Amino acid sequence: MTMSQIYDERLDDYVDTDEEAEDYGIIEFDEKLYLPVRFVNYYMETPVHYKRRDGIVELGEASEKTNIHDYAVEVELQGNATATKSANDVTIDGENYEKAIKLENINSANTELYTRTYGQFSTAEGFIYNKSKEEDITIFMGDYEDTVVEEVTIKPRETYEFKLDMSGYRGFYINAKAEPGKSETAIVVGDFY
Repeated sequence: MTMSQIYDERLDDYVDTDEEAEDYGIIEFDEKLYLPVRFVNYYMETPVHYKRRDGIVELGEASEKTNIHDYAVEVELQGNATATKSANDVTIDGENYEKAIKLENINSANTELYTRTYGQFSTAEGFIYNKSKEEDITIFMGDYEDTVVEEVTIKPRETYEFKLDMSGYRGFYINAKAEPGKSETAIVVGDFY
């Protein structure tokens, strides 16, 4: 079954899915409608998590956190960001966080971190550390570049703690900017759940 519109109770109206209709594998069998997890994750804004060893299905926020670094490396890390485990990058104020995402060469151009999450998570929580000794870095966070929900300026050698509601988000996006001609670095540490 192809899905091109869905009814949104909050709006009391039908809304189009993406510009191109997506085949979600919706099945009607024996007078029952079966929805795939991806459809529930995104359109119903309710992540579905399986705890296989316990035989439990969780709806909404997961009881177990997923490290942003691990997820981005396993699924897909896009933009100018790189995964790092270097002690020089992941040791912040004397504490070693073991792994992080690194945004380098931050200047007035886009320096982006993006990973597709397919609506699988309710929350992204962690911090962003500005490694610069002298320059502020401005951070834009959201679903994607056209859906920024949070903007903050981080002072040199400071951290910004974030907690982002990701219900229904298809991705996790950060864009970092600094003054023209600069080459700054920011470190992202956190979890999805």
